[in-house]
This record gives sequence, C-alpha cells and structure tokens, in this order.
Amino acid sequence: MKTFNVALLSDDTTFKKSYFFTVKADSEEEAIDLAKNHFREVIASWYPEDDLDPETIEDDLLDYEPEVFELVEI
Repeated sequence: MKTFNVALLSDDTTFKKSYFFTVKADSEEEAIDLAKNHFREVIASWYPEDDLDPETIEDDLLDYEPEVFELVEI
C-alpha cells in the first residue's frame, strides 16, 4: 500500500471549495474511490438527516474533479 493525496477540485462554475484527502491504497484508481467515499460523507453532512437523498449526493459529487497529487516539502 502507498499513501496518495487526492484533491477533489471544484468545478469553476460552481464556486465551491475544493477538498483533499490523504488515503492509503494500492493504486491511483483505488485512492480516488476511497477519497470519493470519504467525500460522500462530507456531502451528506451538508443536508439535514431527514432530507438525505443518495442521488443528490452523487449529483453534488459530479461538481468535483478528482486528481492525485504529490506534496513536496520545501
């Protein structure tokens, strides 16, 4: 397993914040899936529990583009 940094970058037209997650995975694709799963939890927290619709969460998730990046200490 390797540590990956995955950014979920906001679509420029939505003017939302971008987020990033550090995850351990065997591949970039797995890292992106893990980050998206964590981000689904974040999105779910934006809505009242009685108004939680999985389709709305998935629609919100589409506003973000995943990108794996490396942090370099300088």
